[in-house]
Amino acid sequence: MTSIVLLGLSLLACEDDGVIASDSAVTDIDADTDTDTDTDTDSDTDSDTDTDTDTDTDVPCTATVAGTIPGDGASAVATDVTVQAVFTEPVDAASIALSGPNGDVAGASALNPDGQGATFNPTDDLARSTDYTVEVTVCDTVETSGFSTLGEEVDPDNLTGNTYDVDMAGVTWVKPSETVGLLLVASFPGGHILLNVESYSSAEQTIDFVGALGWNGADEMSPLEQYPCAPAFDFESADFASNPAFTIGPLDTELAMGSEVLPLHGFQWTGAFNSDASAMESVVATASVDVAAFEYNGAAVCDFLVLLGESCVACPDGSGDNCLELELQIEEAPLVPGITVDAAIDWENNSCG
Repeated sequence: MTSIVLLGLSLLACEDDGVIASDSAVTDIDADTDTDTDTDTDSDTDSDTDTDTDTDTDVPCTATVAGTIPGDGASAVATDVTVQAVFTEPVDAASIALSGPNGDVAGASALNPDGQGATFNPTDDLARSTDYTVEVTVCDTVETSGFSTLGEEVDPDNLTGNTYDVDMAGVTWVKPSETVGLLLVASFPGGHILLNVESYSSAEQTIDFVGALGWNGADEMSPLEQYPCAPAFDFESADFASNPAFTIGPLDTELAMGSEVLPLHGFQWTGAFNSDASAMESVVATASVDVAAFEYNGAAVCDFLVLLGESCVACPDGSGDNCLELELQIEEAPLVPGITVDAAIDWENNSCG
């Protein structure tokens, strides 16, 4: 085997220095026949394309404060009040802060689950006869309002027998619109509501009211008195634990309108007496009134209301979609000395002139 290899080589000679050399270029005939099977043609041309086609666009928040409870400028607000704000459209975030003479009021602010409003619950009851400022933050804007809390307690003995006058011509209509409210007042017998304090219970911390329609007589020039041709309404005992604030109802009762009787659902009155019991202040009345039995110019009241941009809703008792929601505010209902309210008035046999 060795001799065969030598025959295939060029003649070798020994140089004087002992280094093996050739007199011509050595040609390696051992050809490497291994085939490189590495066919990696990957050229790093990272051309990944972002396929995220997220087309979401930020919708600007445009909601504003439609109203607050208590309303701006409200007085005689209960010291255990929960401050509320209602927005013109749902939002994802909002907050309410409350401050008084001593700075920020401790409490918890929360967004309503539907995003349509927010609440603030003070940690402790507010101080009496104190002004407070409400700051509602919504859509990166801050809207402010203010209210004052109710005064010191009144002596209940100074209330018993007092009659207070709600003049319907001077109320502020929240529901329905003022236009519809004025139409209701125009058909309201006498135009007044009288609230008489019958009694007080220190044990139950309640007061009892009896109410009646009031008028100035057929010639409208006589002194104010109980309207003789409508029944009185005897309320359930009113909560008076937050003296001088009171809450009547909610309850279901009836209100006579001429020859017809209007069922009232969820009828409620809230308000407070001023320090000397000479007036009720910040009175709010709410109810759902069934107007199915009434017509206006020959048309059903609910059909007529549509023309005025209002609508009837379903009545709480399931009787039909013929109830009108009422909410009215009375800044002051003064004490009217000398007027009594007969809870058992024989109104069906009286003559109204």
